[in-house]
Amino acid sequence: MAPDEPESHLAQASVDWTLEWDWVAAREELERALALDPDYVDARLALAEWCGVVAGDTDRGVREIERSKRLDPFSPRVGVMEGYNFIVGRRNEGAVRVYRAQREVNPEDPLAANNLALAIAALGRGAEAVAIMDQVLPGIQVPLRGSVVQAYALSGEEARARTILEEMQELRDGGGPVGALHLAMGYASLGEIEQALTWLERCFQDEGGTYALRDPAFDQLRGEPRFQVLWDRVGLPGAPPPAR
Repeated sequence: MAPDEPESHLAQASVDWTLEWDWVAAREELERALALDPDYVDARLALAEWCGVVAGDTDRGVREIERSKRLDPFSPRVGVMEGYNFIVGRRNEGAVRVYRAQREVNPEDPLAANNLALAIAALGRGAEAVAIMDQVLPGIQVPLRGSVVQAYALSGEEARARTILEEMQELRDGGGPVGALHLAMGYASLGEIEQALTWLERCFQDEGGTYALRDPAFDQLRGEPRFQVLWDRVGLPGAPPPAR
């Protein structure tokens, strides 16, 4: 409706992205928005997510985040996107640095602590990750504990991870608000491939699907034909991460 306004192009990008999964069109709209206003932080962050999470270009994603930092250095959204770019790019040292900084700013944020523990566990420091998770677990609602299961599983605490996943499953079975995506993440983290694939398919059937298929939570599903069907359905640009 207003082609000379960058907000119009960001709005069109959101339609191309979330409703159409037209990744080329979404990127082009973001680039048009930034051509009109290079300091438009919302479009800059969206482009960072497109590059790192959608296309798997972590380096480009981080460069866009650095520009966002200069434009809006106190925005918590910048840190969230930076950390997730590092997670998706398997650059866990960078993710640890970002999530530690987030905890210093907001020590009461359990999700930042969960992400920190995930990155630490991925580096093989299980005991340190478990100590963090034990501290913050009560602050994370049961429906959002898919990444909690992942953190405990990566840390070698499979029994505890399984107990939490069973609580999520029971809540879902009773009509509770547990998303199929979180259950898929949990089962994948525990190596239950068939269950993970079933719940990931349910995510696409019932909840609109997800474009976050580069997430390390799904590493054990790569190479599975059922996972490849979903990957092809989303049509993410760039090569998928290698099978684990």
